[in-house]
Amino acid sequence: MTQAERAAPAASPAFPDPHRLRIAPLSQEVGRARHWFRDCLNAWPPDGWAAAEAVFAEVAANAVRHGRGQVTVTVRVSGEAVRCAIRDGSWRVPRMLAGWAGDREDGRGMLIITALAADWGVRRHLLGKTVWFEVRVPR
Repeated sequence: MTQAERAAPAASPAFPDPHRLRIAPLSQEVGRARHWFRDCLNAWPPDGWAAAEAVFAEVAANAVRHGRGQVTVTVRVSGEAVRCAIRDGSWRVPRMLAGWAGDREDGRGMLIITALAADWGVRRHLLGKTVWFEVRVPR
């Protein structure tokens, strides 16, 4: 099983009830979702916000750009980590581009996710997929 085919960790009592948001598959909706995600982090230590927001922005933008249909975002925040799942109607899974060069305008998303997320993966559904990630508070 590849990294992208790993299922999300099971729900845990350490993560309280989730926050949920549905967005239309429009690029301007990603900005609105980012502001909402930032609000979800208000009880989380600020030194983890930048990494969590960067990963969220990449996954949400990919869902809108490469996915299909409405996008559903679920966020769970604990004192030590934030878990996020972003579901869309496409089976197309994220992949690392081979031979990425620094002068390219696109293709950095998976590098950012891999570098900043403590864990991530994809779970396919009958009608689409969920890309999930976890970012932990820096030590």
